[in-house]
Amino acid sequence: AASASAHIRTQRATGIMVCKIVCGPAEAGALEAAIHAPLTDPVTVQVESVGRWFEARLRRKGHHISASVGDADPADDKEEEEEEEDEKKRGDNDDDDDDKPMITIDGDWKNQDHYAYLGLGSVRWRATDDEIKKAYRKAVLKHHPDKKVTAETSATERAQMDAYFNCIQKAYEIVGNVEKRKLYDSIDDVDDSIPASTKDPKEFYANFGPCFARNARWFSKQPAPLLGDDNATKDEVMAIYNFWYSTPMWREFGWDDEEDPNAAESREEKRWIERHNRIARRKKKKEETARMIRLIDRAYACDPRLRRFKEQEKAEKAERQRKILEEKQAAEKKRIEDEKRKEEERIRLEQQTKEEDKKRNEAAKKIRKNFNRAIRRRMYNEDEEEDQSSAAAAAAIAAAGLPPKEEVEAMKAAMTPERMQELLQIEDGEAFTAAIKAELQAKKDRDEAKANAAKPWTPEEQKLLEEALRSVAKDAEDRWEQISALVPGRSKRECMLRVKECAAKVKEQKTKATVQPPETWTKEEMSVLVKAASKVYPPGTQGDRWEQIAEYVKIHAHTEWKRNGKEVINMVNSMKNVTASQKSAASMQSFHKSKDRSVPEESVPSQRD
Repeated sequence: AASASAHIRTQRATGIMVCKIVCGPAEAGALEAAIHAPLTDPVTVQVESVGRWFEARLRRKGHHISASVGDADPADDKEEEEEEEDEKKRGDNDDDDDDKPMITIDGDWKNQDHYAYLGLGSVRWRATDDEIKKAYRKAVLKHHPDKKVTAETSATERAQMDAYFNCIQKAYEIVGNVEKRKLYDSIDDVDDSIPASTKDPKEFYANFGPCFARNARWFSKQPAPLLGDDNATKDEVMAIYNFWYSTPMWREFGWDDEEDPNAAESREEKRWIERHNRIARRKKKKEETARMIRLIDRAYACDPRLRRFKEQEKAEKAERQRKILEEKQAAEKKRIEDEKRKEEERIRLEQQTKEEDKKRNEAAKKIRKNFNRAIRRRMYNEDEEEDQSSAAAAAAIAAAGLPPKEEVEAMKAAMTPERMQELLQIEDGEAFTAAIKAELQAKKDRDEAKANAAKPWTPEEQKLLEEALRSVAKDAEDRWEQISALVPGRSKRECMLRVKECAAKVKEQKTKATVQPPETWTKEEMSVLVKAASKVYPPGTQGDRWEQIAEYVKIHAHTEWKRNGKEVINMVNSMKNVTASQKSAASMQSFHKSKDRSVPEESVPSQRD
């Protein structure tokens, strides 16, 4: 047999290796003749595997794989791994789950109730890992064939015991493995129906409540919130729907694969089957996701709590709008009442002021009359009927050492009625004359002090002061020192007094009755208006530009009246029209002048020789 040329053909059989050996002549010198010699009849022999080949056969039988897997050459395995690495480098990843190993369940075990064999038929997918382990140990101890077999046990009973025990082993192999259990739980005790839409709250909770409880098991995060009842708050209801919309699901769809990759006869066929199964699983996963979204959307649309919350929000919004409207109406009513009350108070105060002014003027008039009579009688010793306006009377008054009447009249014009009343209390003529002379001297002193006072503010100094007030910050520590530095020739005290004086004038102007402006604008108003409209408040100024210009003209033109915005606009437009007409007239005049210069008065036509 060592020298014979043999051709071995291997066939797959159950439990045996069948070899057909064809033997020919084996003589050393007749090798070429042996090759071309006729073949003998084949002889069939039965060969049993031993050693590592027996282990490989047992492994193939237990895992239901082909003979090519267990008896593969290590060189072939290495070549296959290199090809797989090359495919990965080329990016041969057609499916999203190609990087994860596929868990498949093959054989007739798919049809058996694994939880029932372990004694967990009432618990099923709710069973914990510890409960599964305890149930498996209990089932093994109870149904192990070695514990049940007796001398009277028949071969049929023994086979049934072994088959039942194998079912227990397979059940634990499926349920005890996390990934395989997911596949089995995904199809075990499942109801994928969706309740119909309803507007009845009782039907909603009766139909959708159990449906939510059935489908809550698919979420990867547990425990998943259920539908709840009608007493749930808005935050609780929204939290339930947010969880159901956003939480991923673990449900797998590999239990019902159409093809078994372990039954493939080649590596390429196995890959094709796995890719086909992945595509089918992904399609079922999408359908399951669409089903869950359809369930949640229908429950969201039919939930009576959401409708109630929406109606409550609508009612609250209407109530807020009603309160806002009532507040606006109340505020408007209060404003009108306040304006009416203020107007009535203003009219009353004006009337009261007029009456007080009238009484004060009458009292002052009476005091002045008495004071004039007292001067004539007590100081000049004159009667009211006598006329002392002659030059002789003036000379006599001067000879007596009395003050001239002109000075006394000027003093009376500057005196207040209160001071006159005080002087009228002096009955003695000499004392009264002395008091009058003292009052005249005090007036002269005041006039001299006023004359010797600081020089008046020029318009240039007033302009510098206003610019300094605008440029220096109000919260500066040395504000008035900075302002005085920006106004040459003026001290800090002079600047402060000037500002107070201007503020008092503005306040006095505001307290006075409004004076109607004349129709014709003064030259000062025109010049200030040009400056205000072109430089101080140019186009684009924030706020009411024309009202600001009118206020500026009133202050800097030193008028008692104030123009309104409409008058300012009309004057600016008229000034623009005048300017345009002047430009047109000037251009026309220059055109005529140039025309006159181009044609002499006595033009003589040229003559050709």
